[in-house]
Amino acid sequence: TAKSFHLKSSICTLQSDYQSTIKFALKGLEHCGISLHQNPDLDEMHKAFQITDRLLKNYELDDLLRLPTCHSEWVNVAMKLLSNLICSFFVDNLISFTHLAKMVELTLLHGVTPEASHGLSWYAVKLGEHYGLYDYGSELAATALKLVQEHSYDVTLTSTLVACDQMFGWTHPIDHALRHARRAQERGAIGGDIGMSCYAWKHVTCGLLFRGGNLAAAAEEIDRGIAFVRSYGFSDIERILQAQAYYCETLMKGISATSPSVRASFDSALPGTQSAPSGLVAAMTAIYEGMCALAFGDPAQARKIYRDNALNARGLRGHIAHTEYQLWYCLAQCTDPSPAPEIVRELEEIRA
Repeated sequence: TAKSFHLKSSICTLQSDYQSTIKFALKGLEHCGISLHQNPDLDEMHKAFQITDRLLKNYELDDLLRLPTCHSEWVNVAMKLLSNLICSFFVDNLISFTHLAKMVELTLLHGVTPEASHGLSWYAVKLGEHYGLYDYGSELAATALKLVQEHSYDVTLTSTLVACDQMFGWTHPIDHALRHARRAQERGAIGGDIGMSCYAWKHVTCGLLFRGGNLAAAAEEIDRGIAFVRSYGFSDIERILQAQAYYCETLMKGISATSPSVRASFDSALPGTQSAPSGLVAAMTAIYEGMCALAFGDPAQARKIYRDNALNARGLRGHIAHTEYQLWYCLAQCTDPSPAPEIVRELEEIRA
């Protein structure tokens, strides 16, 4: 049944098995009469945007707070299944956009479910990433937060807060965004969304390091986050937190310039996970790995790290961490005394 596929896909997310999560969620959606392509192309993404955009233009944002409650069982089940597809953020797949567009479409056509604010807030993030609608996206995310609070939907409050943190990072001071991640973090596993509770820790630690400040305090926060996500076995989030922990440790303690290599030291600090990390996780860890290499006199290694993860970095575009990646990528490339012409052009494009 659709409900059993929802449970299976939820378990696969915590196991960092995102392809299986997507597969089970799509099978469950078929039971609800909804067909989504597993690997949509750009045309399909644009079509989904156009459908949702036309529907949204019928409403002022405050009107969304007055939408009726949805009492359709199949829509409620479908929205739960669609919300599990948030894991597609970890893979290079445009279903990360189309499933959220479908959630917004179902909300506007059938009314508010517990997952409605999740769909609206994360769709806002994708509007910024793919269409540059950062201001509108921030307003939409803020409306989604009002919606979930008005209906007292505990099950999706954590997710909506995390989405607000990610969206507000583009349009507000970082402390404002971080407050939303903190609220999500402090909820722990309340509401039962274990995956998003783990995401919340990653968002808090990313915000702390992006903002700057006391490294020892940040390292302590990261250690607490590692303990939390490890208790649920979410290895991909643990990889990111471990990379951050190593970054803090190397800056606080320093590493010898004669050590075998920054890469070897970095790898030894990572958890003993067996599966290869997703592209997004590889890009996130590369940020800190490259920063360590630059800080301790290995610019050639830094250039290699960022070059090897150029494709993976595309998965960061919806997160403020993408600006960090671009900054350190540019700094690394500027250490090359004889950069290739294509690198020079790329740096000029980023600067523009």
